[in-house]
Amino acid sequence: SSDLPLLHLNAGPTLKGKYAAVTKAKGGLASAANHSYLYTRADDRFEQVNAYYGIDDAQSYIQSLGFTNVNNEPQKLIINTYSGDNSFYSPGADTITYGTGGVDDAEDLEVVWHEYGHAIQDAQVPGYGSSEQAGATGEGFGDYWAVTMSESTSNGFDLPCVMDWDSTSYTSDEAPENNGTLAS
Repeated sequence: SSDLPLLHLNAGPTLKGKYAAVTKAKGGLASAANHSYLYTRADDRFEQVNAYYGIDDAQSYIQSLGFTNVNNEPQKLIINTYSGDNSFYSPGADTITYGTGGVDDAEDLEVVWHEYGHAIQDAQVPGYGSSEQAGATGEGFGDYWAVTMSESTSNGFDLPCVMDWDSTSYTSDEAPENNGTLAS
């Protein structure tokens, strides 16, 4: 575990800042007058902090590249209010909702960044993604964005395994046994 600074927070006690804003969460919003949000993953507020950190980090990276108008706003985040094993960006509301099925999605920064990829794409081309082909491109871009953001901290470890923490709830540690036969 690591304690990382939460940057760009507003003066208030909740996780609202220049690039991200947790607007709704199961159990209420995390609140700390001194901006010290220290939780373990057993506490639902952990996902709020992780999502805030991930979105703020992604937008800070975009800004560092010189792109000053790519979804340059507080992205509204809804945490742990959807019971399905899914997360989604809603273009009309300009919100990202993170689900709780399996591993809570906002625990996995790659899920956080994947969904932010949809918000980035919608900010650049509003309405893009409404056809099947554009939707598929959006999913690919979300995965690309998640891997791009993960690369700096992964040291090459399992980089092609996008959102692998989220998938631990329905995968096993063991590979299936190979009995030497091929399925036809």
